[in-house]
Amino acid sequence: VQNDDVINIVSEVDRRLNPGLYEATEVPVTTGAIQTISNAHTLHNAVASLNPVTVATDGSVHRSYAGGSWGWVADNGEFGYGVLKSADGSLICELSGVEGMLRSIKASNPLIVLVDSKIALRLIDNPDSMKDSSAVSSSCRAIARRIKKKVLDDTERSRPITFRWVKAHNGDVLNEGADRLARNARLASSFSTTGDMTESIAKNIADETVALHKGLRP
Repeated sequence: VQNDDVINIVSEVDRRLNPGLYEATEVPVTTGAIQTISNAHTLHNAVASLNPVTVATDGSVHRSYAGGSWGWVADNGEFGYGVLKSADGSLICELSGVEGMLRSIKASNPLIVLVDSKIALRLIDNPDSMKDSSAVSSSCRAIARRIKKKVLDDTERSRPITFRWVKAHNGDVLNEGADRLARNARLASSFSTTGDMTESIAKNIADETVALHKGLRP
């Protein structure tokens, strides 16, 4: 398997090895190399050699207030969060989390991105989809377009990005960590918590999440 082949097929690997996980679409990566590799173990070894970073993103919105927030945490210890002063629903928070992560993460490894919103994944796959849905605003479509462009640009630069749906609040450690970071950001904004305290709490959340993910804590 050539290096270019390995890079091109990363988005197909999880689909073949774990077909049951794909209840939502992934952002597609065009490849002519998939047909050259038919053995699942070869695919697994190809991806393992690239040392992908797994990262979860999540959004948080309060029903009684207009604002929202987002957070993300990666298994390499990186994390981030942000606040939206105006949020027209949870979808824009979910998408902002993905975009914020892609803008900030420093790892140059391939990324496996865990998202618990099927609608967000569908919109990233096709920003022009669901035109009849009242849940999808023009702002959401604009963010989805920027995300998709970033994914395609990074793939061309040899950093494939794979999106995987995970069920929310179902025991995925990284997903739970991203949710905690998003809620921490929202609460900090609501109660005017100092930036240093917010960052300290966020770092503790991220450190604990990574430790649990790696099995270093019970």
